[in-house]
Amino acid sequence: MTLQGRVLVVDDLAVNRGVLAARLAGQGLSVAEAEDGREALRKLEKEPFDLVFLEVKMPELDGYEILRRMKSDPGLRDIPVLMLSAVEELDSVARCLELGAEDYLPEPFEPTMFRARVGACLEKKRRRDRERVYVQTLKGERDRSEQLLLNVLPSRIADRLKDAPKTIVDHFSEVTILFAVYRDLPPYLKYRIRKSCTIWYGAVTPSITTSPIVLLRQTRSAIGVGQPD
Repeated sequence: MTLQGRVLVVDDLAVNRGVLAARLAGQGLSVAEAEDGREALRKLEKEPFDLVFLEVKMPELDGYEILRRMKSDPGLRDIPVLMLSAVEELDSVARCLELGAEDYLPEPFEPTMFRARVGACLEKKRRRDRERVYVQTLKGERDRSEQLLLNVLPSRIADRLKDAPKTIVDHFSEVTILFAVYRDLPPYLKYRIRKSCTIWYGAVTPSITTSPIVLLRQTRSAIGVGQPD
């Protein structure tokens, strides 16, 4: 089973980059290379990546500084970083992990460990991407619900609802609100409702019913229509 994803290999030694890039491409991954830290940051800003392989010891910008800049950038901080190190450089590895690296691969690479750690990092990136999409979806739904509130309610009431109080209780004696299945009412009753809906005044009497007969009686009573013979 092949892996999927876009990977950036950062190493100042062309031979090392080539060996690692060939191994990753053999796993089915798309690979880009950077020979120093500045080139790596430029590519990270322009292209989407799912995983970064990062050598610690490099001229100008070393692995520590690249890692620090990535983790301080909201657009890059969720990209997993695998550090490349020799066994005797465990102190450096520990520092990189403290800075936010996902894991490290000791050189030379052991094939089973290599594939397992790469696969784990890619799966973690996919989970983060799904979470980000989910959060964006929730934000979009919240924005739409807030806009709907503003479309149907006065802004002062909508603002109170957005503040999420447990209960909003207000009494307006001059207002009656009728919720009815208007479509199923007789034509003469629809006419009376249209003529009267803007001039109803009186106390509010809440009523919830699923019975069309009860609803019809309540509607007639509300607008002053007697029961038919």
